[in-house]
Amino acid sequence: MPARKINQGIRSGRFKTLGATGAAIPIVKGESGGLASFRIHNSGDSNFRVDVATLSPELVRSGCSLDVLVKDDDTVTIRPIAGNPPFQGNYDLIEAGSDCRAGRFEANGTIILNQPGIYRLINGGDNPIVVSGGVTGNVPKNSSLDFSVAAVSSDEVTSTNIQGVYERLDTRSTVRSGRFKYTVQDSGGGTAVVLPVIDLRAALTTPLDGLHRYRIINAGKTQLRIKSSADGTNWSDIATVQRDQSFDFQMSNAKNTIIGVVDAVSVTISGVIDYLGLAK
Repeated sequence: MPARKINQGIRSGRFKTLGATGAAIPIVKGESGGLASFRIHNSGDSNFRVDVATLSPELVRSGCSLDVLVKDDDTVTIRPIAGNPPFQGNYDLIEAGSDCRAGRFEANGTIILNQPGIYRLINGGDNPIVVSGGVTGNVPKNSSLDFSVAAVSSDEVTSTNIQGVYERLDTRSTVRSGRFKYTVQDSGGGTAVVLPVIDLRAALTTPLDGLHRYRIINAGKTQLRIKSSADGTNWSDIATVQRDQSFDFQMSNAKNTIIGVVDAVSVTISGVIDYLGLAK
């Protein structure tokens, strides 16, 4: 068998039940003083639960993913659900420069759990998604939301009949672009409702507490206005971007930690969002 080239990357870990009655399967064992993050994917047709010290046993549905944090000498265990068929899945280590596959979710009640970082959630379904927990926001169809997780905490994706993907921006060397397509809503009296697309309110610590660089490209047929806010209520203008043009900016946890897009009421705006990394 020929030697495997090092630039082919590392294969995902894998697990599956053997036989009709599945037993619990340990897949990761930490070490004292260690801290690591893993993404677990359910690639089979049967649901299972993930058991690790940093969260209660969590359901992972078929076709969905779960990020978990492994501290010290914790063990990650995959547990069957009584009466369900055999299960199978795979898992990846999430670390700086890695290119593990994106996480996926559908239905509701999905938990994204990890150490501090910046996530991008992309709505791939037909219904809006509500994100709650460390950050609260609505993600319309064909849109995304970037948000920060400050500590070992969770952000829950809810609503009905939803699906999409999520990635952790600060660990990947390549990542799909964020996006938005939004028909500007009226809050009453002709006041346009700003759509938040980046929310870094959850304070990040070293080495992620610097200035984060972004680019927004206007992919629509009309102008769009980029605004910033510290609380999601009071908005200030940053720039007006004409169609087929873009705008680069930096943002931090210290101020203007929410970025939104808007134009006149009933106008449809669309664009692309790229995370350019930490400012050197």
